[in-house]
Amino acid sequence: MGRIEPEPRNILTLKDAALKYAANGWPVFPLHNKKPFEFIMPDVKSHGYKDATTDIDAIRAFWTYHPGATIGLATGKVSGVIVLDIDPPKGHYSLKELQGKYSPLPETRRVSTGNKGLHYFFKYPNDGNTYQNAVGLAGLEGVDIRAKREVVIPGTSESTRGK
Repeated sequence: MGRIEPEPRNILTLKDAALKYAANGWPVFPLHNKKPFEFIMPDVKSHGYKDATTDIDAIRAFWTYHPGATIGLATGKVSGVIVLDIDPPKGHYSLKELQGKYSPLPETRRVSTGNKGLHYFFKYPNDGNTYQNAVGLAGLEGVDIRAKREVVIPGTSESTRGK
């Protein structure tokens, strides 16, 4: 029996991943690790999540100036994204408790975080309500909502596939 070769990974550069998110309507901006750069461009001060854009030329310029920048995604109405943030170790148990009380989460894009947690990405509801951030959702430790003027890192590799 012959050796089975693994499927090739489809890993994008950070710039290409940022452009792909923007093409899908998700406004992005460059981060230094998890924090905004002091200057987003030469002589242009950063304004954090307010710099998030889907403008292709701006994104190309941002990642030319900051080629190793992490991708930041502003949550909320501006991006149409709300994120369920699960922080270990308690968050994993709290999520199971939450799902047991209500129902399992629907299939959605899911990304592992740097601290071995998870981000679940959902479409921001278009129901006329304004959703707020929450730490310790329903009193459960490690389960947070990133819904308004928060920044998350959406991921860039094959491991981030989802809906």
